[in-house]
Amino acid sequence: GVFWRFLSSVIMAEMRKRQKTPTESDSPPAKGAVGRSSKTWVNVALGVVLVLVLLIAAVLVTKVVAPNAFFKIQGGWILYALTGGTMPPYFNTEVFQPEYFKDFIKDGDVIVSTGAKCGTNWMLYIVHLIRTKGDEKKPWTEINHNTPWISFRHFPGQTWPQLRKAMETAILPDGSRLKEKWDDPEYPFRVFKAHEVPHQTYQGKEVGCLHIREFPKVKFIAMTRNGKDVAVSLNTFWDSHADDFKKMWGGFPVSGESLLETVKSMSGGPLMDIYFNYVNYWWPFRNEPNVLFLHYHDLILDLRGNVAKIAEFVGVKLTDKEMDEVAHRASFAQMKGLHAHFAIQMFDHPEGMAVMKPEEEGGQFFKRGRSGAGKEKFDDQCHKVFDDAVDKYFGNNEEMKSFALHGKAGP
Repeated sequence: GVFWRFLSSVIMAEMRKRQKTPTESDSPPAKGAVGRSSKTWVNVALGVVLVLVLLIAAVLVTKVVAPNAFFKIQGGWILYALTGGTMPPYFNTEVFQPEYFKDFIKDGDVIVSTGAKCGTNWMLYIVHLIRTKGDEKKPWTEINHNTPWISFRHFPGQTWPQLRKAMETAILPDGSRLKEKWDDPEYPFRVFKAHEVPHQTYQGKEVGCLHIREFPKVKFIAMTRNGKDVAVSLNTFWDSHADDFKKMWGGFPVSGESLLETVKSMSGGPLMDIYFNYVNYWWPFRNEPNVLFLHYHDLILDLRGNVAKIAEFVGVKLTDKEMDEVAHRASFAQMKGLHAHFAIQMFDHPEGMAVMKPEEEGGQFFKRGRSGAGKEKFDDQCHKVFDDAVDKYFGNNEEMKSFALHGKAGP
């Protein structure tokens, strides 16, 4: 849509430039005026075609020779996407290719692959607290240090082998080794962040990249949330990204969409993978022994009970005292004071920038700590678009529909 609006603006500008300035005379057109008018339209058409041909040629050459050059210009992410670039542009699923994954992963490792805006930071922190049994001697320093995002690029063009090397060799500003934060030999397992879904054939199409059944000793934690709450959280989320980060990716992500635009995008548009596809793709794997599929609302209602469930899943035995400590430290009241520890510091970026803005500049991670934002913020049109999508994409699977919207606890 953005591309065609741009093209239309080029056409209109060319037409305005070539049109003769109107006069106040009501006299009939002079002899030959009609011919000149036709010639003007031909020139306009030829000019537009020339602009279009040059634009397409430039895009194709750039795509082949230097695809990441698109990000050098504001709005360049659009050309990147139009020429087949994966979106978001900083996602990179190379690590989950079997040849890479089996070389990197260890038995017992935990992949936290939650839906976007479904409690990702919260779940990573909970799992880290469980593996340390709430011991402050193993502190949480930064989300991308203790639980690295392994399907994420720190700069355009970065490959998984480059990121892995940085994970193993990077020295942090305080002089410590990054590897000690995520691969401490005293940890019973390592924890990694992702947003991906299981590899499978779904409705005749190959989707996903997580090889769940091929790696039965790797644990996968998935989590979803009421989709209306996801939309509200997502709608304000883009504004929390640091300006330098957006600039690096050619102006992506774009902020300023209305809530209705976000809901439409989630409900059959470019953001389908965030919610409807995410639930549909994970649902067939929910009973696999190495999968734990949770719901945000259930954790809100019973954090301690779900801490116990997660601890059992990852194989950590907690005493009642340790359970209480983990649940206390994982409460939203406690986590709101840890904003600086969730900025997603890019340890392999030359300038060491963070993905998210500091709190004082408008960055926000932990806003409510409860469900129901969709009911409060949605107008009638938003409700209709979303509810129609629920009927369309969750169909007659009442069990999946109820879980996706309300969790196991129900409405």
